[in-house]
Parts: sequence; C-alpha cells; structure tokens
Amino acid sequence: MRVDFNTSHRAKPRHGLHELARKNQQHGSFNESPKRARRRPIAGIEICTLAKRKPLAPNANDERAGKNPCGRITLIGGRTMIILQCVAMFAATYYFAAIVQTVLHRIFWHHDRIRSVYETHAKGHHGKYPPHRLIADEWLDSEQHVMWYYAIPFVPTALAVAWFFGPWLFLSHAAAMSFAIWWHIYLHKQYHLRGSSWERFSWFRKKGELHFIHHREVHKNYAIVEYWIDIFLGTRKEPIQRATDNDGAAPRRV
Repeated sequence: MRVDFNTSHRAKPRHGLHELARKNQQHGSFNESPKRARRRPIAGIEICTLAKRKPLAPNANDERAGKNPCGRITLIGGRTMIILQCVAMFAATYYFAAIVQTVLHRIFWHHDRIRSVYETHAKGHHGKYPPHRLIADEWLDSEQHVMWYYAIPFVPTALAVAWFFGPWLFLSHAAAMSFAIWWHIYLHKQYHLRGSSWERFSWFRKKGELHFIHHREVHKNYAIVEYWIDIFLGTRKEPIQRATDNDGAAPRRV
C-alpha cells in the first residue's frame, strides 16, 4: 500500500480562529458587542442614551432600577431631575423676592433717599392707614406707581437666570417671581380690609398684627409676608398677646 506523504494538495487547516474572533468582537460584528453611547446634556445633567434600541446585556433588575448599560442617569431620571430643579428654583426665587422686598422697604421706603418712593409710602400709604385707622371697608391704593422700582433688582436677576440656567429654569424663575409679587400685594390689601375672608386663619391674623405693628412703629416689621426675615435684620417685634373671647378664639379685627 502506497502512502502519499505529499500534503500540498490537501485542504489547509483554518488557522487563527481565535484571533479572527477577537478582531470581529472589537469591530462590533457580534450581537453581544458593546454599543456606542452618546451623551446629551440636559439642564446641567449628563444623560447617556443608547444609539440602538436593544440594551447591552439586558438585566431585569437594571430595568426596574431605571439604569442603562452606560451606568448614567436614564432619560426618565433626567426629566425627574429637571422637575426637581424647577421646584428648587421656584422656592429660591420666591424667598429671594421676599428678602428683596424687606430690605428695600427698610432702606428706601422710610428714609428720604428716593423722594418719590419715600413720600408715596411714608406719607401716602401710612397717611391713609394711620395707627388709629388701620382697617377700611375698601382698599385705599396709593403705591402702585412706585412698585416699578422693584424691577431694578428683579430684571437683571431674571436675565442672569436665563443666561446661565436655560429656558426651563428661567420659566420657573419667572413664574415664582410673578407669584411672589402678586402674593405680597394681595395679602397686604387683605390686611387692611375689614371682614376679609382670610380672617378665619390664625396665620393670617398673626401676619396682619405684625404688619399693623409696622404702621405703629415704622422701623419694625418691614416684611409683608415672610416676617422671619425681620429676625435676621433685628427689626422683628411680636404683637402683644390679647385676651381671647369666651369661646377661646382670638378676637376678630375691627
């Protein structure tokens, strides 16, 4: 029997299979290869989304936890953070407006630094509501034209928020500023109205009494709504505890 030792005509074995598999895996030829991710900033948060729909190595626990393969916040988490940031901006803007109102009231409204503001407030509003007549049947307006002075600090602040924080937080800032201005003006009117529907609330009666102290002593209680600010300014004065009615409730304002 003749044995042919010439192997040149035989099929050559497939060499380098492991090397080929490694190269294919690096170039993304296999289904389990990692997918490229792109980053997209949303309101200061770096969101990582996948270019393809199928996640890498799906995991039920990761899906329930709201995670993605890139290990960053998902789009749903990003929206949640935007909402939280808008809520924080709303609260910060409201208290910023309350602090500005109190500080400007102390610096300008009762000192002859801006003549029109001083005369309108000290002689106008306090003149129409003297200490012996703090409540009337209707609101006696006297300060509407000087309210525009608040635009001096508010407008640059709004422009800075729009420039540095983007449209969503700017909208939250604008909404909070509008609410703060309206709320301060509205409550101020209710303090001086006889038979206000808010009198059934103890917090409203307490704020009204604090405001009336300001009319009696103009260098006390400069705030309109947030009287805790006067504590830091050293201008807070508490109302004198008055006797209660027979049913134990505080007497109504007259």
